[in-house]
Amino acid sequence: MTALAFLFSFAGTASRFAAVCVALAALIAHVCMRVLVQIAPMHARFAYPILALFAVVLLAVSARRLYDAGTSRGWALVTLIPGWGLAAALIIALLPQRRGWLWANNGGRGAGLALIMIVLMLGVLRVWWVPFAVVSESMKPTLLVGDYVIAKAAAPVTRGDIVLMHRGSDGAQDIKRVIGLAGDIVALRGGQVWLNGAALLQLPQGDFVEVMGVQGPLGERPRCENGLVGIGAICRKSRLREVLPSRRGYHVLNIETGGMGDDMAEVTVPDGALFVLGDNRDASMDSRFALGLGGLGFVRETSVLGVAKRVMLSSDARFIIAPWTLRLGRFWSALDR
Repeated sequence: MTALAFLFSFAGTASRFAAVCVALAALIAHVCMRVLVQIAPMHARFAYPILALFAVVLLAVSARRLYDAGTSRGWALVTLIPGWGLAAALIIALLPQRRGWLWANNGGRGAGLALIMIVLMLGVLRVWWVPFAVVSESMKPTLLVGDYVIAKAAAPVTRGDIVLMHRGSDGAQDIKRVIGLAGDIVALRGGQVWLNGAALLQLPQGDFVEVMGVQGPLGERPRCENGLVGIGAICRKSRLREVLPSRRGYHVLNIETGGMGDDMAEVTVPDGALFVLGDNRDASMDSRFALGLGGLGFVRETSVLGVAKRVMLSSDARFIIAPWTLRLGRFWSALDR
């Protein structure tokens, strides 16, 4: 029972090093298995339990690694699903020889091995890339509700980066844009950001337009600058291009003038911390608001999980599995850099 608890518990002990070691061990076991199939095919079936053991450990550590990186238990447990393919392959391999059509390499056994290799690749990639599902409109127009992004772990953070982070001590994740680094002085006046005594340039870019409706897995509806509109009506927000001193630019949205986050007194970002804002400024709880008020306060650098680089998948509905809801034009698209 102790061994099972070590493998499948979500206590938070699956480090990157452990994940890499398990993935390499599983790969070596698979290679050895393929060699055995070639040189002693009649005895290969007896090696399947060993390969199954490596695969079970790989699946368990991969699931734990996903959870440790901040994903929900539900998503982490999804990694265990290929285990059913492994079990089917193991049963087929151990069936009597007379069931030749089951023993063939092009049958269920091959499918099970393919699933093992897919999980192996995902486990290795998961060490360097962190996935995140966007469920709120706080980062519009850069990130839309229903985007599924990947963030590069351990990447250096600079102003203008979109970072994935833990918020508070509850393990929940959030995603925002870095505006201030340690030592920077940040303020907001009338919705305009002031950084180290100078206002960031904001250039009007017309309207951001979307259709009012239920969005994402939480079923939220967007806020509109043109007031309360009904389902199916046009929802508008003013779009501006904000430019950092480094000349790096990105788009932000404005919903209302004089909102509760439009003005903020000067603050100095402490050592080891970041000041972050959502691009949808009037619909984001970020560093302008303390943790006790539902915001983020200053974000510790150690809370950053990675720098978001691309939108991997995107859907405009509550369930991404519906193919007619997919936004194919956003697949693997680079974020506004």
